[in-house]
Amino acid sequence: MAEILLLHHALGLTKGINAFADELRGTGHTVHVPDLFDGHLFTTIDMAYVNEIG
Repeated sequence: MAEILLLHHALGLTKGINAFADELRGTGHTVHVPDLFDGHLFTTIDMAYVNEIG
């Protein structure tokens, strides 16, 4: 099977992203899902945090 790097979207590492990673793992893939926002989650696409961390 494949080794996959799954990057989250601008809202952060949401439950949906983790669920998708788990589905891929369930089919035998190795999935890496780094949390690029250190646990921060957002409800709107506000790029202020991204600009803050660079």
